[in-house]
Amino acid sequence: MSMIGIRRIWTRVGRVNNLNSDTARNKLAVIVNRRNKIAHEADYNPVLGCFTALSKEDVMDVRNYLCSIVDVIEENLERQQ
Repeated sequence: MSMIGIRRIWTRVGRVNNLNSDTARNKLAVIVNRRNKIAHEADYNPVLGCFTALSKEDVMDVRNYLCSIVDVIEENLERQQ
């Protein structure tokens, strides 16, 4: 992000979501990890022998969080114009 002039994005994302910058960054890492499990492992847990549960609330939380990241990026890009 710094290559396109956006600095301290995780501080800003954290502020919007009432998180500190490290937690904001880690939340995205958890989302990406889960996405990879779904895409590459069918979200199947071989230890438990079942698929990992995913609720509508989980999906909406991820959607809202990703939208907040997009909003922060858009706001920063608009300020640069």
